[in-house]
Amino acid sequence: MTALPAAAGPPADAAPARTREESASVKKARDSENSVERVRAAGLAAVVAGDAAIAIAAIVGIIHFAGSGSSSQALPQVVAILSGAFTAIGTMTTAYFGIKAMSNTAKSLKSP
Repeated sequence: MTALPAAAGPPADAAPARTREESASVKKARDSENSVERVRAAGLAAVVAGDAAIAIAAIVGIIHFAGSGSSSQALPQVVAILSGAFTAIGTMTTAYFGIKAMSNTAKSLKSP
């Protein structure tokens, strides 16, 4: 019997070899992406906490002014507190989601 020639190339079950530089760059990119996601989660928590703090301050202010004096004197202060609180909450929340939307758009344009 004659021996069959050996097949050229790596065995079929062998995984492609990666260089250390390649795997290090992949790990660095993954770590960077995880870091960005943690910052985004912290940003959302900060927005929610800020909105809650503004709402609590507005409620305390309304209780303070509504409890003192007549309702005709308290009404302008209550309106001012509510309009300021709604403006602050709306501005902060809109800024967060606007920045998040632009970040997502940039991320989708970057990735193939």
